[in-house]
Amino acid sequence: MVIGDGFTDPLTILNYSDLVYELGLVDNNTWAQMKTAEDDGRKNIENKNYTEAFNGFEDSLGIFEYASFVSEYNVLYFGNEESGGDYEEFLQSDTVRQAIHVGDQTYSDESDTVYAELLGEFMVSVKPWVEELLDSGYRVVFYNGQMDVICGYPLLVKLFQSLNFNSAQEYATASRNLWEVNRLIAGYTKSAGNFTEILVRNAGHFVPTDQPEFAFDLIYKAVRDLFPKDD
Repeated sequence: MVIGDGFTDPLTILNYSDLVYELGLVDNNTWAQMKTAEDDGRKNIENKNYTEAFNGFEDSLGIFEYASFVSEYNVLYFGNEESGGDYEEFLQSDTVRQAIHVGDQTYSDESDTVYAELLGEFMVSVKPWVEELLDSGYRVVFYNGQMDVICGYPLLVKLFQSLNFNSAQEYATASRNLWEVNRLIAGYTKSAGNFTEILVRNAGHFVPTDQPEFAFDLIYKAVRDLFPKDD
C-alpha cells in the first residue's frame, strides 16, 4: 500500500503552528492564534466531537493562509495557485473519457453532500489500521512532499515514530538513504521491516503534479520493494 501525504492521525498532525513558525511563514502572534485553534481541535478529538474538531483544523489553516498568503498545499505557491496544469480539462477530454469508460458522465472534483456527511470521519485516526496492516505483513509506503503544510513531513515523522508495530525499534535506528532520479536528488527514504517513509524534494501536497518524474520512479520502486534497507 502506498499512501501519499496521508492525513492519517489528526491528533498528531494538528500542530501546524509550530511547523509554519519554524519555517518563518508566520510570526509569534499568528502562531498563538493557530495554537489556540489547534488546542480546541485536539480537545474535541479526545472527546470524540469529530465535527467540532474539524473546525479547529480548518481554523488553524485559515489563519495561516490569511497571514502568510501562501498555500497550505505548497508553501512555494501563492494562495490558491494551482499546480500541475488543468487536470479537469484533461479528464474531460474525449480520449481520456474513452480510455476510462465513463461515457458522458459529468466530472466533479467534490460533492458537497458527501463532504458534509463525512466531515466528522475526517478527524478520526486510522493509525491503528496502519499498525494492523504492518503487523499483518503488508508493505506500507508513506511519501510526503517537502513543501506541504496540511500533511507536513515533520508532523508525519512524529506519527511514524509513534507507530506500534513489529519493526518499530528497527525504524528508530534505521539509516536515512539518498534517493536519486536521473542524477537529481529526488528525496530521502527510510525503511524498517515492511515499512518505508519517503520525503519528496521540491514537491507539495500533490506530488505527482509537482514532481511527476519523481512520483513515477517512487511508485515503480515502491511496488517492487526496491528502496534500500539496513542489513
